[in-house]
Amino acid sequence: MKRFSHLIEALDSAAPLARKTAALVDYLIEAPDDDRLWAIALVSGRRPRRVTTLRDLQAWAAVAADLPPWLLEASLPVVGDRAETIALILPPPRTPDMQPLSHWAVVLTQLGHKGADARRSVVCAAWEGLDPAARVVFNKLATGGFRSHCPTPMLTDALAQATGADPATLAHQLAGDWHPTRTSFAALIRPNDPAIALSQPFPFQQPARLTDPVEILGAPADWLAEWHWDGLPCQLVLRGGCLSLWLPDNALITHHFPEFMPVADALPDGTVIAATILAGADLPPLPRAVLDNLIGRKAPTKRHLSEAPARLIAHDLLEADGQDLRTLPFDTRRARLQAILAGVTADLPLTLSHGFVSEDWPALTLRHAGARAVGALGLILTRRESAYGPDGARHWPADLMSVDAVLVYAEGQAAGSAPEFTFALRDPASDDWLPIAKTRAGLTGPEAEALATWARKNTAERFGPVRRVPPERVFRIAFDAVQPSPRRKSGLTLLGARILCALPDCPASEADTIATLRALIPPSG
Repeated sequence: MKRFSHLIEALDSAAPLARKTAALVDYLIEAPDDDRLWAIALVSGRRPRRVTTLRDLQAWAAVAADLPPWLLEASLPVVGDRAETIALILPPPRTPDMQPLSHWAVVLTQLGHKGADARRSVVCAAWEGLDPAARVVFNKLATGGFRSHCPTPMLTDALAQATGADPATLAHQLAGDWHPTRTSFAALIRPNDPAIALSQPFPFQQPARLTDPVEILGAPADWLAEWHWDGLPCQLVLRGGCLSLWLPDNALITHHFPEFMPVADALPDGTVIAATILAGADLPPLPRAVLDNLIGRKAPTKRHLSEAPARLIAHDLLEADGQDLRTLPFDTRRARLQAILAGVTADLPLTLSHGFVSEDWPALTLRHAGARAVGALGLILTRRESAYGPDGARHWPADLMSVDAVLVYAEGQAAGSAPEFTFALRDPASDDWLPIAKTRAGLTGPEAEALATWARKNTAERFGPVRRVPPERVFRIAFDAVQPSPRRKSGLTLLGARILCALPDCPASEADTIATLRALIPPSG
């Protein structure tokens, strides 16, 4: 358990991604199979069910530490986390706990079937042997509050490095219906299932960002242009009668989109299509955040399927009749894709993307300038004679927008977590500061730490790890797009927000207002 708690500290720290991945690789190499299996399950969201509440833990800890409950409650704002507060106020462990992670995971799995007295006895016994870091993890597992900042791509990459297994196979397995109580580590890593190999996508080739003048690309007629909509790039793989949907990070998302299953009956077997998943029935689509929220759930609800139906916009054909087409010219692949989709009826959520060819750059530049007016993020340009590869396409993003916003909150300045900063715009009607973005992007490490230090020295109010600061420092915030967001008081959020620069000579009263941002919202579909 101690080794796993150290891993969680590393994953939740402000360390670079490479260092976090290395810590995960080391754990997956050194830990026993049962612990490796449970660690993979826990960081991928397969945690035991809640067996008690934080309030119960707090009451039991107050008795164990011989402290009045009010003192423990008063300590909470200083620490910022109830599970960690409980772990810290307990007496030191009597004897070091030598039980592995798998032992405590099984204990917690079985504890839910026992009475309150039995749960208290087991929890207090665990506390007597666990160190504070391990207690935090144990407390969060017991109360169902365990979370770890371990994205699926990072877990897949680390597992592949530690075991030598194929990353795509691992992604397929991790996305499946498995649990440590029903499988073994060996079966998870190297399954004996030929259907998995059939479902594998091709390596994704994302368009390179166009930073030079567009004229450098040569003759405009050599390129097909398409609107870059706010969606999820994916590959649709249909082999052996089985349809699979993959994201570029080796995430298998088929089970999140049951509405795509009828597409399998309309396509020939042995088909792989590069596409984009869009939310909503019309263009422009609903924000990509709708899709991200859906993928964050175990399964879509009827409400999601009715309010935000997903659809596939096909761009390229990578395989047809089991034949790899990636070396053929894009025009050839596109023509074959169009022929295949001609047999797909209009009631199915799969259509060909709209492409257009321009004879001169000024005309295409004018169309590009109107990207935001139609709700697009820019243009995707694909060379018509190119093979499928990194040099075949360019992303021509719409011009960046920016607002001058005021810093109102700083978060995550304890326990080695990376600081993040919340920026707001004033609502003249209410004179309130309305948050519109939380980011640290654009700041170097020293710059972020300097700003966090300022926030610590100028805290007006504290809510656990979040500090409210006086609304007096103005920053220019660049972003790709602005979209409605019901989660924010402002009703708005910024896509791709990053800090361009500080504006030390700009008073907060001269920063932009929320009305400025509302005027930039694209038309709805």
